[in-house]
Amino acid sequence: MTEKLGVFQEHTRPFSYYVAWVLEDGDAGGSFGGTANPDTSFQITKEEAFKSRNYNDFEDACLELYARRYAADNSVIAVRKHFGVHFESQSQAKKFLAAMNAARKAIRVEFDGVEWPEWTKAALAAGWKAPKGWKP
Repeated sequence: MTEKLGVFQEHTRPFSYYVAWVLEDGDAGGSFGGTANPDTSFQITKEEAFKSRNYNDFEDACLELYARRYAADNSVIAVRKHFGVHFESQSQAKKFLAAMNAARKAIRVEFDGVEWPEWTKAALAAGWKAPKGWKP
């Protein structure tokens, strides 16, 4: 999977901004939080990927679960469509992108076996940048 997430727009619909993996050609790859699969399938994938030490599958499952929680917690601005969480404005999608990037950091730490305190996860999601070399 590609290492970068980005904001993309479907030009034909309201709630057209969404976050997805950026492919090598700059196009959108897979997005997160869609209604195509049940939540339970991602929880199982997360657990199996952790046991088999497959980081890419673990990260994808965790991001999917996080996107679904984000959409539920922000239902006024976020709409879950078949293939992902969509937003009415680019600025709302950029806030979601920042939250997803912060989640990626926490997911890496969880996979590596060091749990970050809840205040740290919340601060990262709000845009806090840990000082260089800082560890939980």
